Amino acid sequence: MDVDEEICHDPETSHLRCPAKRIYCTCGVFSMEHHNESEAYKDQLRKELDRLVSQYDDLCLEEENDERIISFEQMKRARQLMNLRAEIKATTKNLTNARIRNPEKSLLRLSRRGDIGVTREGQVCYRETMDKNLGAKYLVLGKFEAASVDRPELETLKTTKEYQQ
Repeated sequence: MDVDEEICHDPETSHLRCPAKRIYCTCGVFSMEHHNESEAYKDQLRKELDRLVSQYDDLCLEEENDERIISFEQMKRARQLMNLRAEIKATTKNLTNARIRNPEKSLLRLSRRGDIGVTREGQVCYRETMDKNLGAKYLVLGKFEAASVDRPELETLKTTKEYQQ
């Protein structure tokens, strides 16, 4: 939306202002069409992570119980622990990315048909032009809550506003 003039509660004491610029509202919108498949993938990653952590803990326990000062087995175990740490890190990263791409249904507000979900919160921001070499950055003005509305409800809201005027 475009704001025609700057909005400020009290220009002398307040640093908060909404400039006379184009304001953007952003939030996540997700199709629920393949949600079950993504949940299955996240479950698979969770099981893999649990397996890797259990294997890592077992090796650490073996390391603690080994009383030898130095041995070929200890070197092998150290290498296995290093490899497991890398696998755990990669699996955790994959799981985090999967959660970002397809959040849990409990974090979304679903349409009445359940085919679209939007994040509960979004951000209100505006574009601040920087130096020509640096490009632009988006500054956050605040947050808003989002909900999905079916088209008939939207038409009803428009009609009600027109009727009230």
